[in-house]
Order: sequence, then C-alpha cells, then structure tokens
Amino acid sequence: MKVKRTVTAIVIMVAAATVFISAVAAQRVVRIIGGRARPATNSPSGEKTEQVDLNAVKAIPPSPEEASQIADLIEQLGDEHLVRRDRAMSELAGYEAKALDQVREAKKHDDDEIAARCALLEEVIQSRQGELFLAARRLNLTIAELNGYLANEDVGPLLSILRSRAQGGLVALWARVLARLSARTQLFPTAELCREIEGDVGYGQALAKAARSPDAGAAAGNILILMAILPPGDPADTVETMTQLRFSVEGAQGLESVLSQTSDYRGVYDAAALLSAIGGRPDPNAKEPNGASEVRMALALGMIEKCTAEQLAGAGLPPADAMSPMLLNTWLALLQRSGLNAQIENAMLGLLSSSADTRRISIASGSYAGVSSVSDVIDVFDALPFEAQLSVLDAWWLSPREPRVTQPFLLKLLESGQPGIRSAAASLLGQYRAGSTAAALLSASLNDADTAPSALESLGPMADLLSPNQLKSLADVLPGAGLLTRPLIAQILINSGQTTALKPLVEGWRKVLPRNELPLAVNVLALEPKTPAGAYAASLRAAALVSNGDVDLYLLQNLDNPDLELIRALLSLSDEDGFKLLTAIAKDENDSARLAAMNALAMAEQDGELIEDWLKRLSGETKDELGARIGSAVSLSTTQQAEEFRRNTMQKGAAAANLGWVVQSVLLGRSRSVTFEDLLEVLFDTPQSAQAWSTKWALVSRPLPPKALHNLATSLAFTEGRNLFSQTGLALKLADSGIDMFEVLYGDAESPQPRDLVHLYNTVLLCKPEQAKAVVEHAERKEDGSNYMGLIISRAWLGMLPAEESARIRRGAASSPTSLFGAVDRMRRARAGNTGALRTLLDAFGPDSMRFQRGETAEARMMEQRWGSPYMNISGVGAAAYSTFTTPPLLAASQLQSLLKDTVPEDWRPWWSCRRALLEFDEAAGKYTFAELP
Repeated sequence: MKVKRTVTAIVIMVAAATVFISAVAAQRVVRIIGGRARPATNSPSGEKTEQVDLNAVKAIPPSPEEASQIADLIEQLGDEHLVRRDRAMSELAGYEAKALDQVREAKKHDDDEIAARCALLEEVIQSRQGELFLAARRLNLTIAELNGYLANEDVGPLLSILRSRAQGGLVALWARVLARLSARTQLFPTAELCREIEGDVGYGQALAKAARSPDAGAAAGNILILMAILPPGDPADTVETMTQLRFSVEGAQGLESVLSQTSDYRGVYDAAALLSAIGGRPDPNAKEPNGASEVRMALALGMIEKCTAEQLAGAGLPPADAMSPMLLNTWLALLQRSGLNAQIENAMLGLLSSSADTRRISIASGSYAGVSSVSDVIDVFDALPFEAQLSVLDAWWLSPREPRVTQPFLLKLLESGQPGIRSAAASLLGQYRAGSTAAALLSASLNDADTAPSALESLGPMADLLSPNQLKSLADVLPGAGLLTRPLIAQILINSGQTTALKPLVEGWRKVLPRNELPLAVNVLALEPKTPAGAYAASLRAAALVSNGDVDLYLLQNLDNPDLELIRALLSLSDEDGFKLLTAIAKDENDSARLAAMNALAMAEQDGELIEDWLKRLSGETKDELGARIGSAVSLSTTQQAEEFRRNTMQKGAAAANLGWVVQSVLLGRSRSVTFEDLLEVLFDTPQSAQAWSTKWALVSRPLPPKALHNLATSLAFTEGRNLFSQTGLALKLADSGIDMFEVLYGDAESPQPRDLVHLYNTVLLCKPEQAKAVVEHAERKEDGSNYMGLIISRAWLGMLPAEESARIRRGAASSPTSLFGAVDRMRRARAGNTGALRTLLDAFGPDSMRFQRGETAEARMMEQRWGSPYMNISGVGAAAYSTFTTPPLLAASQLQSLLKDTVPEDWRPWWSCRRALLEFDEAAGKYTFAELP
C-alpha cells in the first residue's frame, strides 16, 4: 500500500485577533489499513472494534450531476495532500446511499489509497451515521463513545480530545460541535480552533453544515457575528451558511438579518470569487427551501465591494425583469457601489420598455434617482408610472441633494393631477425651509383637501415664516376644519402665539368637547392656566414635560375618560364655580380625581388655603392614602410655604426623601428660590447621587460643572444595566467634556483590565487612543469566549488589525447611528465635513424617527443609507457593538452647536426637520450651514 505524506498550511490566530499568519506545519502521516484510519506512530493498543452490516443500507441512484461530483471526490481520495483526501472522504460520506455504488466500484481502483479509503467509506455509509462514524475512527473512539460526548451538555471533554487528537477532515464533527455551541460564547474560541485544524475552507464547510442544524437556528445571530469576525475561506460556504440561517429565522426578519449583514464581508473576497459562489454549496441530500437559489445569489452580490460590467455580464444572472424584487434591489445596489450608473439607467429604461410590473420599475426608478442628477430625473419623471414616481420622491427623502433644483420641482408637483403625488411632494417639501415653500404649503392647506394634512404637517416647523395675514387665513378656516387638519392648524396657531384665533375652538368645546379632540383641547386650554380648565390642562402638560417623553404622545397615551369628563365640567362653569369644584374634589379623600384637582389648583395659584394641609400629609404628619404622591401638587405650588419646603429639603442633601419634587419644581420653572445651579450642587455631589439622577435628560443635557461631570461619569461607568454604553448622547457629552475618562474608568490601577464588555467598549470609545490601545493589548482573553468578539471589535476600532480588516469590522460596528460606535463614527466624520454623516446622525436622534423607517431596511444599509428609528434589527458585527434602548436616544443642542454656524435651539428637532435637505458644509468656516432658498 502506498504511504502518502503531505505538508499543509495551518492558519494560526495571533493575539486573539483576526490577524492570521500562514505557517507550514507537517501533518501526521495517516495510513489507511484494513479500512481504518490510524496514526502512523504511537497507535493505541486495544482499540475497540465495531461490526458493521455491509448490507444495512441500500444504494440510491444519484442524479447525473451528483454522480459526476461523487466521481470527482473519489479521485480526490488519492490526492497528494492529506487534508484534501480527508475532506473528500467527509464529503463523500455526506452523500450517503447515493454514493454507495460508486464507492463499492472504486474499491477495485488502481490507486491503493483510493481503494482502501473506499473500503472504509462503505463501512461509514453502512453505519447509518455517515461522517460521524468516520470521525470516531479518526479520533480512536467508538461511535457510541463519540455520541456520548456529543450528547453531554458539557462539551469540554470533547473539545479536549479535538485539541489533542484532531486532524483535518472532521468537518461533520466540527459542524455538530459548532451547532451545539451556537448559543454560547464558547462558540468563538471553538470556531478559532476549528479553523486552525481544518483550515479556513474546512472551517467554512463546518459552518455551512452547522447552519442546517435546529440548534443553530435558535442562535442564528451568534453565527452571523462569528462569520463576520472570522470569515470562512471559501465565499461559497459563507453564502451557504447565511442562506441556511435565513430560513432558520422565521418570516421576513430572517432575510433582513442576512442581507443587512452582507456589507460586513465587503473586502474579504474578490468580486470574481463571489460571482462564482452565487450558487452557494447546497446539500445534495436536503430538500431546497423555496427561493433558496435567489437568496444565495442576492447574498453573493451584497458581499461584493464593487465589480466591472464585464464581470457581471458573465455571472449568469437573470435579466432584470426576471429578477425577484429582492434580487433586483441587491443587483442595483451593487451597480451603484460600482459606479455603473449607466447600467442602472439602462435597467430602468429596459423595464419601462418591456412593460414590466410596476414594482420592479419602481425599484429601478428609486435606484436611478439615487445616482443621477436631479435634472436628469426630472426629465423622465412624467414617463414613470405613479408608483415609480413615489419611489423617486422616496429616494430624494433618503438622500436629499441639489435643493435649488429639487425644491422648485416639488412646488410644481403640488399641482399634479395625482393626489398621491401632491401629498408626497408636500411631505418632502417639509425639509426645504423657505418663504416660497411656506407660501406654497399654506396654499395647498387651504385649497387642496387631499394634500392639506401633509402640507400642514410640513408647514408646522416653518410656520414662523408666515405673515400675520397668512396666519389669519388659517384662523379663518379653523372652526370648520376637518378631523385631520384641525389639530395641525391649531398647533400652528399655538406656536405662533395666535391665542385670540383659538377662542372659537374653546367656545365650541364649551358646548361639545369630542373625545377625539381631548389632546388638542388640553394644548389649547393650557395657554390660559389661570382659568379652571386651563389650569387642569396645564398640569397635565406639566406631567408630560417631566416624563422625559414627547408631550403630544404622552397626552395620547394617558388621557382618559375621567380627564374628559372633568374638563367638560370645568368648561361649562364660570371661573369661580370651576375653582370651587376643584377645591371640593381636592378635599374629598374618596374622589379618584383628587390629586389631579390639587395639581390644577397649584398651577392656577389657588392653593393658598390648602398648602399647609398638603405639606402635613406629605411629611406623614397627617395620614393620607396618596402618600408621597401629594408632592406632585406641592411641586407646582408657588406659595411661600412650598418655597420653604424646597429650601429645607435641599439642606438635607441628596438623600432627602422628597428631593424629586424639588427637582420637578425647578425643571418646570415653578421654584422661585431654588436655582438650577443649586440643584446640581446637591444632585451630583457624589457618584452615588449622580447615578440616581442620570436618567433625567432635562438635567444632564444642560451644561454641568466639572465636579458634576466627573461624578456622573464615574457613576455610569460602574453601573449595571443603564450605563455609558447604553446612553449614547450622554456618553458623547462626557467624552467631549474634557474630563479624564481613563481615570474615571480605571483610577490609579497599575495594570488596568476591563471588567466586562461594556467597560472595554467604553475604554475604546471614550478614552484617548493610546490609552485604549495599551488596555486592549494587555486585556486577557477569557477561556469561555465571553470577551472574544469584544476584543476583536476593539482591536479593529483602534486600528490594531490589518488596515482592511480593521476598516471592515469598524464599518459593521458603526452600522447603527444610535449606538455609541455609530454615533462616535458619524460625529468624527461630521467634524471632517461629511454632510451625509451629520444628516444620518441628526435624523436618527431627531424628530419622529419612525418617518425614516425605510432607512432601517437591508436595502438601505446596502446603499449605506441605514438610519432611522433607534430600535433597529441589526446582525453581524453591528449586533455585537449595539446596545438597545428603553427610551429614545437623545442629543443636546449644545452638543451640536460646535458643528453648525446657525444657533441651535434647545428643542432642535423640529428646527432640524425643516432644514435637513438644505444642509451644506462651509469649507471656509469649517462648519455646517443651510442653503438659502427664495
């Protein structure tokens, strides 16, 4: 029998990073004797044997294609390289009964090695355990012993055997192990060991097999992260693994998860290799899910950084009108990345001329609008079907540009014959603040019932541009306005100070106040807090303001029938009788509206005779079921007694029982003696007290003295749950404050070690790069793999990996602008003059983020337009570098002011929403400004 020797390249990971060095290491010689695989030396004695019935499995005829593949693999059994021989055996075992006839025939092969391996393969197939039977023999275990190790919840003993005995060619076993560990952090170091032993190609094949396991389906996210950090060597395996994971995650979310991660692989494989991998590596013995072929094709295209037209032409892709919408989106995005704009235009025109369905034409039109000049798009706009026109407007919303050309065209679209186009144009005009825009939107609001709701919504943030006569025209139509436009008109008049124009509304509500107009009524009535109904409404708005939430949303969610009935009653009474009713309710301990009435009396400064009793009840001197909640009314009181209560409470320090009511008084502007500065001195006196108040954005968003900043940073750096990493805006504020974040995180430690993943990420993102590098370089990798991905991401972020690898992982980590990684990345790019980076940052933290929902899709991320709501579905590296939020992430106006020439108002969100399409970078000033339109 021939003895074949080989030398193979083993990939070794250095310093727990993705920096790999090819090293040449001799494989142990393996002889195939009597159908068994044994080490050439030191073979253990007394090896157990298992009898296999060679007639247990009946042969199944393979398809012609499969027969050809089996024949090729049989020839590889005689390859000069051991790893290739073993891998071919593993793949042949996977064909099971379909390979049986050809394997039996090959037992007579002239090559002794092939003949001997086929004899063993016959036993493997007949064992009914396929590749595991082969793996057991290679590890000198019985199949029962191997199954015992695999069934053990603790995989440690099996990993020890693999470390000491394993050689290349055990792909099936590794697949079982990786699938078992997919929900554990041990997955990462185990995958690294697999890659070291099997090589990057065998490792990829193991992942592809593991992805088909039910165990892997429940932890698909972990495998996506793993592959992004340790990509397989063959792109076909990457494509296949992601395809299988797509079907492991139910519904459209599975497709979104894998498609959105394709950008993590750009730069890993060249375009030619990926175009050759569009077929993936399907399992010949498994039934293909519907659509799997197109998913593989889309995934391969999504991973390509850029390619040439010639490469695409030779890839065997279907024509555009035969592509599914998913594949068409992915293909067009690749054309866009590759700068093949002419092909995008040709695709759109081709779909138009072939009378393709409107969905495909719309997709192509949106892509064309994203890469073409606005003038060119305007030239073909009328030739597009209605849905495609909407797609063009959607593209201009995602990536606004050329405002001096776009805005006049949108003004013309307000006269379109299509109501949907008029409405979409009105919505889009909301980001082009100008006198001409405001006038056109006002006209549409008054004269076009179909467009009025969209026009008024867009007009609201720029209503200050309206003249008194224009505002009067809105006031004139308010009494007869419909359900959709009435609240919008009223809000414009409220913001413009036109309180007189709102009196007809109030008079109408005195007769009938509909339930659906209750939130609007609260906003209007609160303008006159000295009246009973106005005081009650103002106290409701005060509760909304201190909740750290949107006032309108708070009112919609919290107003109920008791509020409606009480406001109706107060509106029907004179002021004197109204306050008498409120006083009677406030004194009745059995009335469920008692606290609300107390709040209203305090807001109207009608609590002079009641405040002493309230304070006794708040202190516990007089028993009351409301208990500490009475402090809500006290916080709104401006009486001398309430002021004395606040001063006394402040003197007790941060541990004072009722300090929260003092904070509420100051934030609402109801305190006359306690200033904001006085409050900060007490609240942030120690890290412990600072931690208790870190959730109050109204407090922490304002300028803080150095001591308060340091204590706030210290408290968040060592807090479980709500910490720096989960509060992006606050972390950015502290990073730019000038305090020494390294000292905050590590004190005077001689050998600083991050205690967990969050601590590590805070170090990387908030400390000086040279300090962070020293920590990361000496950070100890944990055996359980719990900090494995964190260390890789940190090294990439600091540029401690090869440049291309670092850039790729950085891009994935920063995929969400609301994560700390994403916000830091966009803030850096914005300071360098990147307009798109600043726009995506402000959009994500800005107004009504759900309006930007399309930016959350995989399609948008593939076109590098991923932004929108903070609650994103993120896969891959982005998921490992992301922290979810329980409240929307926030940015303070002071954090933006250094970037912009214009003064940024405290409530900057509506200010931004009407200017976002006008954003420009002034090179001379080094700051951003807004284009001026007539």
